Amino acid sequence: MQIARSFAPLLALGLLGAAVDCTPGISASTGGAGGAQPTSTSTVSSSATTGAGMCTPACSGKQCGPDGCNGMCGMCGSSSQTCSAAGQCCSSTWSITFPSNGQNVFAAPDGSTVVGTHGGDAFRVGCDGTAGTAYPVVPNGTSFVGENAQHDIIGTGDGSASVPHAFFDIPTGGPPSLTNLPTLGAAESMWWGGLVGGEIWTVGSTPGVSANKPLLWKTNPANPAATCTSDMGIAVGATGRSVVADGNGGAYVSVDSSPASVHHVTCTADCQCSSTLLTNAFPTGLDVRSLALSGTNLYAVGFDGALAGIFRFDAPSGQLLATYTYDPTSLLDAFNTVATDGVNVYAGGARGIDINDPTLSTGYSVLAILPANFVSSSTPLFVPLTQSDFIWALSLSADGVVVSGQKKPDTGFAARCTLAGVCPADLL
Repeated sequence: MQIARSFAPLLALGLLGAAVDCTPGISASTGGAGGAQPTSTSTVSSSATTGAGMCTPACSGKQCGPDGCNGMCGMCGSSSQTCSAAGQCCSSTWSITFPSNGQNVFAAPDGSTVVGTHGGDAFRVGCDGTAGTAYPVVPNGTSFVGENAQHDIIGTGDGSASVPHAFFDIPTGGPPSLTNLPTLGAAESMWWGGLVGGEIWTVGSTPGVSANKPLLWKTNPANPAATCTSDMGIAVGATGRSVVADGNGGAYVSVDSSPASVHHVTCTADCQCSSTLLTNAFPTGLDVRSLALSGTNLYAVGFDGALAGIFRFDAPSGQLLATYTYDPTSLLDAFNTVATDGVNVYAGGARGIDINDPTLSTGYSVLAILPANFVSSSTPLFVPLTQSDFIWALSLSADGVVVSGQKKPDTGFAARCTLAGVCPADLL
């Protein structure tokens, strides 16, 4: 069984306490469990001096962090803040609501977060949890957001053949620019994408002779005209669902079939792509929704109508190393997204969802955290976000995890939690 990621636009707004207006239709709440507002100090280190052969501190535009001369540019003045890689004092936890479902999310290196919503807009959220300009991207949602070699944010459209599918660059502080608008055939649909060797690889499907046929779209942002499409040599009867780079110019692609499978895909410069079946060691009926890779550990998460699972494989061989299955209720229990920092594995989804209820309001979101080398007897740390309905996507920064999804009742949300699983109090 497949549960579509697309839902009707969700319109209820303004449910967070002590919200700060940022953009019409958006509200934000910052602070940790106590709701503390962030404060900061910015004191340039005096430990370094200038002159011939001496070190010059690099603190321009920084509030905190190293100055490059064994000193500090400043310290954040609150325990509810963290110093970003860009040297900004950021809220350790925050949450924000949107007019429609948070379809995907990306934690940018500068401490900001980009959220793609089902309404077709992309938002850049500051590291304090306030949203800037809404960038119209594609009606019916964005299927992924990420960063290319130029540190721009990439979004792709998702939906039916009647909805345009496009790639956009969203530079920091600037409006999006159209990179490419690929031509899709009848009923072709993109599902998920990733960055592979500087290219955008997006997977989906088109109707085959008797069932769906997986497709891969490859786009080089530096040469959009070179966009091409390949069936990856995978047989009719499946849909490409997710993709993660292998670090060597190829990628791992999950395919929904019966059973689900993961393939290793490599392509030549002229878009001649081939695939090797890596594994199909999944329960019958389970859809693999997301993949993550760290070293030789390949992680997959998914769900069906009966249970959800987190799977760890040896990437070179495809050997199944460990499985954690999740089925606490008689309703839908799901893992839809996964990421890893090499220390832990983070999976987002939901518990107790009635799939016949379009609002998904019967259950609530869950964030599960497992050690990177978990075994089948491992028990995750579960963080229940009872004031939201479903985590659709998550992304990791150096010191936090950002999630996005559907919020009670009928709005979208994004939130930042610590790597230890401390999340905003208004979502608990």
